[in-house]
Amino acid sequence: MIEPPPPRAEHESALEQLLFDQQSQLSPEAQIDFHRVAYRVSTTAGLASGSQISIEVSSREELVWHWVRRIRDGVATDVLARERVRVIQPESRLDDGLYDERRSALLFVEDVRVGDIIDHAYSLREDTSLFGGLHASRIPIGWPGARRVHFAAHWPSDRAVLTQVHEMPRGYRVVKTDGALRVDALDVPLADLADDAPSWIVGAPWVEISEFAAWSDVERWARPLYAIDDLDAVLANVPMDRIRAAGDRDAQVEAALQFVQDEVRYLGVEVAHNAVVPHAPAEVARRRYGDCKDKALLLVAILAGLGVVAEPALASTTAGVSIDGALPSPATFDHVVVRIHLGGQSVWVDATRTLERGPAQSRPALTVRRALPIGGPERTLVEVPLPIAAEPTQFVDERYVVAGAQSTLRAMTVYRGPHAARLRSYADAGRTESIGEGALEFYRELGLDVRALEPLRIEDDARDGTVTVHERYALDEFWAVEERRLDAWAVIDHLPVPSESRPPGPLVLPYPIHVVHRVSVANDRGWDIENEHEVVETEELRVSRRVSVRGRELEIEVSLQTLADHVPAERLEAYRERALAADALARYSVIEHAEPSPWRRVIPWIVLGIPVLVVVGVLAVGALRRRLGTRRSRAFRRMQSFAGGESAQAAIEVGDRDEAEREHRVARCCGAHVEGGQWSQAQLGGARLFVHSATCPSCGRAHRRYYRQRDAA
Repeated sequence: MIEPPPPRAEHESALEQLLFDQQSQLSPEAQIDFHRVAYRVSTTAGLASGSQISIEVSSREELVWHWVRRIRDGVATDVLARERVRVIQPESRLDDGLYDERRSALLFVEDVRVGDIIDHAYSLREDTSLFGGLHASRIPIGWPGARRVHFAAHWPSDRAVLTQVHEMPRGYRVVKTDGALRVDALDVPLADLADDAPSWIVGAPWVEISEFAAWSDVERWARPLYAIDDLDAVLANVPMDRIRAAGDRDAQVEAALQFVQDEVRYLGVEVAHNAVVPHAPAEVARRRYGDCKDKALLLVAILAGLGVVAEPALASTTAGVSIDGALPSPATFDHVVVRIHLGGQSVWVDATRTLERGPAQSRPALTVRRALPIGGPERTLVEVPLPIAAEPTQFVDERYVVAGAQSTLRAMTVYRGPHAARLRSYADAGRTESIGEGALEFYRELGLDVRALEPLRIEDDARDGTVTVHERYALDEFWAVEERRLDAWAVIDHLPVPSESRPPGPLVLPYPIHVVHRVSVANDRGWDIENEHEVVETEELRVSRRVSVRGRELEIEVSLQTLADHVPAERLEAYRERALAADALARYSVIEHAEPSPWRRVIPWIVLGIPVLVVVGVLAVGALRRRLGTRRSRAFRRMQSFAGGESAQAAIEVGDRDEAEREHRVARCCGAHVEGGQWSQAQLGGARLFVHSATCPSCGRAHRRYYRQRDAA
C-alpha cells in the first residue's frame, strides 16, 4: 500500500496534493482501476473544493467506494457516509452534441477545516468486451505539483501487453517487468505548458497500454462494426432522387455529402457499446441525427447506392505527428472521416462539417495527419494529404479614396473553407445585421471615424465555395491624424508571435491558411513613396509585402502562407526572430507629406544663426511657427519640439532595421529602458521609417520612436 507523504512546511495554493495513486489490474474479462487520492486543505479558499469529492463514471463502468478519511492532528476518522452520496447525470458534453449518460458520484464531506487531510480511495471496473476482450487505453498518470505520484499496471504474464510511457519529466522512475509496469515520482513539478502548444502535447505524463500487435489487428476488429447490413433500408430514408438529379457523378457525390453534412444533425448518443460502435445507417437516416461515426457510415452507404466506393476511416483530431509513434490501438482515435475513391484519386471529407460548398475535391483539407481506413486495401495507417493552401483562404481588399476633407472606404473580404462556413451559419441564423455592426465597430477601434454608407452585404457562391462580404463607409478627414495606420490586420490576426516568456516546447500554427490583405489609397495629392518588395520566410511560414505607387494610388499588399502545422521546439527561437520581422512587415503607416514652402527651407539657416543673431532669430522663428500652423503643413509643425527620434520628421538615421534595434536599446522612460512593444514601418515622403511603439510600465505613457533608413532617402 502506497501511503501519502507528509505535507510541505510551506504551501501557498488552496489544496496541497499529497498523493495520486492508480493501480490497474488487467484481466481477460475487465480492467479494474484502483484510485487513491490524498490532499491537504491549506487555506480557507480550499474549504469549498476540498470538502467535495466528485467521481465521474461512464455508462460502461462500475464504481466501488473503499474509504473516505479525514485526518486531523494525526488522527484518521472515517467520513464515508454512503447515504450522503448523490449521483447526478450532468451531461456536460451535451453542448458539444454528445449524450453519453456519464454520471458523477458526489460526496460532501462534513466538518472540514483548514489543515485537514482528505484521503479517499475507490475503484472503477470496465468491461473489455467492446475491444474483443483485448485491452486498449491511454491513461494520464500525473498530478502536477503532487508530493508523490504512483502508477502500476499488472496483467497475466502469458498475455502480450504492449506499454509505452510519454512526456515523463526528469525524476520519474519507470520500471518494466514481465506482467507489470510501474511509475513512481516524488515532488512532481508543476506543468509548464504553453496555451499555444500543439494538441498532441499533454503537459503531463501518460501511459499507453494495448494488446493489439499491429494496425491491421485494429482494422480487423473494426471491420464488422462498420458493416452495412441492409443498404435498401438506408436508401429508403434518403432523398436519392434529388441526389441523383444533381448531375454527373461528381455533382451527385457533392449532393450526397451536403445532405449528410447539413440535413443530418450532429448528435452523438454514446451509451454503452455505442460509445465505440456506430448506430445502423438506416436508423441514422430515419432519425436524421448521429455522431461522427454514424454520419461517416451513412455517407459511405449513400455513396455505395450511387456506385461510388468509399470507406470510413478512424482518425485522431489531437494526435498530430505523434500518431506515428503510437501503439496500435483503438484508443488512439477520437474521430471518423471518409475516404472517397473518385476519378482515380482519394478524396478525404468530414461528414460532421456543415455549410461547406463546392465539389468534394475542393473542400477544405482535413487537419488529421493519419487515418486507418476500414475495409480499404492497406490495412494500416495511411497519410491524409494536408496541402499548402494555394488559393487565399481569406482575401481582404480595402480601398480608400481621399478627396479633401471627405473620404470613403470600400472593403471586400473573400472567405474560403471554415471561415466561409462560419459566415454561412451567421447568415443562415439571420445575423447579417449584427455582422455589419461588428464590422463598423472594428474599424472604429482601428481609429477610423467611419459611418456606413450602405448595409453590409454577403454573397455566397455555392459552386466556388466562397463567401464574399462587401462593406462601404464614409470617413471625415483621412489625415485627421499625423500618422495613418494601414496595417494588414488579417495577416496580423493569423500570425503567431511567441513571447520571450513563453514556456519551451513546440508552437502550433494555423494550417493550412493563405491570407492576402491589400490596402490601396487614392490620394488627391499623390505620393512620394518608392516601390518595394520584401519577404520574410522560415521553414514554417512565408510573409511578403509589396508596396507600389501608380499615379495617385498607393497599394500595399501583404500575404501570409503557413507551410507547416507547428514549429518544433528546437526551432522556436529562430522562428520567433523571423516572426517578429514578419509582424513588422504587416504593419505600415503613411505620414502626410507636402512640399516645403520657401519659408520652410529657411528654417535650418535661422536655427544655425541663433548664436549670432539672437533677437532676429527669435522673431523669425515666432513668425515661422505662425505660418506653419496650417493644416497642409501638419507633418512638419512639431519639428522643433522633439528630441531625436520622437517624431517622424526628427527620425534617427540608421542603415537598416538591425541598426534601429541597436539604437533603440538606449530609449528610456522613468529612468529605465522601455521594454517590449512592437515594430512597424511607415513612409514619410520617399523615406522609409522604422517605428517602435511601446508603453512605459511605470507612468503609462505611450512612446513612439522613429528611425529613418538612409538608403531609402
